[in-house]
Amino acid sequence: YGPDHSKVFEVDVVVNGNVLASGVGHSKQAATKDAASAGLKLLGLID
Repeated sequence: YGPDHSKVFEVDVVVNGNVLASGVGHSKQAATKDAASAGLKLLGLID
């Protein structure tokens, strides 16, 4: 979403049909990394 010159991407981490975590970023890769990091933190696998 957002204007063409400043897009924002949102990615969800889904486990067993449930959204575990979400991430946002100005690229798909950044949003994916943000979501993965948030999910791992919720699971206690990283600090």
